[in-house]
Amino acid sequence: MDRDGRSHPLTRGEVARPTVLLVAGPPALERYATALRTRFRVFVARDGMRGLALAEQLAWGADVLVVDLGSSRGAYFVNRFQQRAGQRVPVIAVSAEPSRYQEELAVRPQAVLMQPVDTDDLVREVGFFARLRRRPETGR
Repeated sequence: MDRDGRSHPLTRGEVARPTVLLVAGPPALERYATALRTRFRVFVARDGMRGLALAEQLAWGADVLVVDLGSSRGAYFVNRFQQRAGQRVPVIAVSAEPSRYQEELAVRPQAVLMQPVDTDDLVREVGFFARLRRRPETGR
């Protein structure tokens, strides 16, 4: 999928890779997406409203959400996604502002990474939560 959420054919092996829905603004979007694509299927949206439209196209099937709460409507996106998905999907919140901590707590993220985010840490956190979500007993 490109920057605007348009689909591209999957390469062999992509279906088995965990799906990450990334909602962030530039310039972080490209940096995070590039790092995450080394191990995951990544779909990107520049704001929460586009993220919801993309999530609907994915039938609410993301394994992990990575959301920059500083992006437009990031918290709204997480709350609506969790309602529509019908199940709890792990959320990794990215924040540049410690003052947003209360907002981060309101969306109940499994992890909070403060900017500037080390992309190795981001990939490691996403991998951890994707593995938890895909355990055999979860049926996924």
